[in-house]
Amino acid sequence: MNTIFKDSISALIPHTDNLYFANELDIFPGENVNNKRTEIAKETANLGDYIQFLEQKGRRPTFDMYAAFQPFNEATKALYPFLQTLQATVTPGDYILNLWDRSGWLTTLLAGLFPQQTIITTWEGNKDILGYKGFKHWTKNTSNIKVMFCDLDKPLPFKDNSIAFSVGMDAFHRFDQYNLITELTRVVKDNGAILFPHVHLSNNEPEPFFERGCKQKHGLEYEAAFSHLLSNTNWEGYVFSEPHLFAENDIEQTKEIPLVSTPNTRDYNGLIGI
Repeated sequence: MNTIFKDSISALIPHTDNLYFANELDIFPGENVNNKRTEIAKETANLGDYIQFLEQKGRRPTFDMYAAFQPFNEATKALYPFLQTLQATVTPGDYILNLWDRSGWLTTLLAGLFPQQTIITTWEGNKDILGYKGFKHWTKNTSNIKVMFCDLDKPLPFKDNSIAFSVGMDAFHRFDQYNLITELTRVVKDNGAILFPHVHLSNNEPEPFFERGCKQKHGLEYEAAFSHLLSNTNWEGYVFSEPHLFAENDIEQTKEIPLVSTPNTRDYNGLIGI
């Protein structure tokens, strides 16, 4: 992992096993990284409470609906039409960046689909479904998974052109989009891809209506931004209808879906590809 960190911070990011704590540099006490590693090791050492929680949850099951059904819904399946191309472009030892995976579902799916590559998955911190102990428990025996706790509104801690491709499920509308695009086009290789499945679009409203929150922009706004991006770089952006990709892949079983942007889609969930 140290080989893809920015040289200026590679020795400063505390870690234990496969967990890396880029956003904890100033939270844990101690003036040097070794002290911070010690504190983090204490934080993640005793998994007993977490195991007890899982056992109690199993006896009286309550599920986080987002996590329970994520692998099977249209958001995840919208990624599938791109998998064959992505698998053909990566090489053994490449790094794949998976952004904002609070449940670990997509992390383990990608680890199985790309067994010869390393999946770096990011999460915010010790919160939500898994937290530090949950990520350690569920990923510790999978050799090609690394977990990076970092703030996606800040610069990514990776070197230029160090990532084969990036996936950000349910992430693009949650963070500073200018920073995300700037950082991802920096760290992803020039022949790579940046995919954001499940982006909230303002093209339409759900029926019956429910508040989805976060940034909601029209696909035509993204199209205009991508035109500007293309005029300054070699990156080309697309807006796809998420239900359309799901139907073409799972229902129609279309062998090849045209790479055509549909920013004026009538759907309110999209997949953005760059």
